[in-house]
Amino acid sequence: MSSSTPEITVAMPAYNAASHLLEAIESILAQSFEDFELLVVDDGSTDNTLALAKSFDDKRIRVELLPSNKGRATARNMALGRARGRYLAWMDADDIAMPHRLEAQHACLEAQSQIHICGAGVQYFEQSSALELFPEQPGATRAATLFGVPVPNCCVMVRLDAMRAFGLRYDASLARAEDMAFWADALLKAGLQAVNLQEPLLHYRYAPAAHARQWHMRALLGHVFPPLGIRATGAQVALHAGLIYGGPAEPEAALRWLDTLWQAWTARYEHDEYMQRHMLVFVARILREASADAAQADRAGRLLRTLSLAALAENI
Repeated sequence: MSSSTPEITVAMPAYNAASHLLEAIESILAQSFEDFELLVVDDGSTDNTLALAKSFDDKRIRVELLPSNKGRATARNMALGRARGRYLAWMDADDIAMPHRLEAQHACLEAQSQIHICGAGVQYFEQSSALELFPEQPGATRAATLFGVPVPNCCVMVRLDAMRAFGLRYDASLARAEDMAFWADALLKAGLQAVNLQEPLLHYRYAPAAHARQWHMRALLGHVFPPLGIRATGAQVALHAGLIYGGPAEPEAALRWLDTLWQAWTARYEHDEYMQRHMLVFVARILREASADAAQADRAGRLLRTLSLAALAENI
């Protein structure tokens, strides 16, 4: 590795991360792929995060410091600006990378020049033992962007030149859901291509947290819907969030909203099989919930037959 041009920059934003930082850093230093720099961005920590990051005698580690806590988006943007590698891999300061993580994601991007983003599965630990996999193919990841995060921000590698060519940045006005907004900008606005390896490459330290629905709604309004030409009302955004998180929805309003999404999507991407699957799942759920009330079910069924979704609904 040259001192100025490592193949990969592993970027690790850290805020008051002293409890788990050493374990996270050691998992990167133990990687089978060795041509990397580890860029730790201390986001104004008040514990000994900075001292721990500087305690390693390894020239591959660089530490940058924000003078005060600016939030996750600002720390990530500093890393995007300071990274020196061809590729950038995000790593959270409390997770543990599997030893072949960098090797596997680097090989994926090297083998597919048309792919700009490579995610992977994550294995939860501590308060959950679930294995989470993400959509594998570019079309599937693009469609997933409309309903959540299409790649795991904690376990993703990107072509840094592509991020910079499109001026992609994390939205610092978002205290949460900044990753949802970033990947929408990358896949829907910039048109970049993403895949996810169907194997876990990261141990993700899971702790239950309340859904930050209001931040997700802001990400939808500012980043997800605009590339599709959708000007959503507050009520429509709330309805969309309800579809994602679950909960009751007025069937006719939900069907009209899905039809709006489908028309906007097909106007840009034609009849995308991956989005069709999402639409079928939501339509089936709405009709199932409406079936508890015969009159409501009849109204929903009659409305559906007038919508562009009607042809898809024949498969339900």
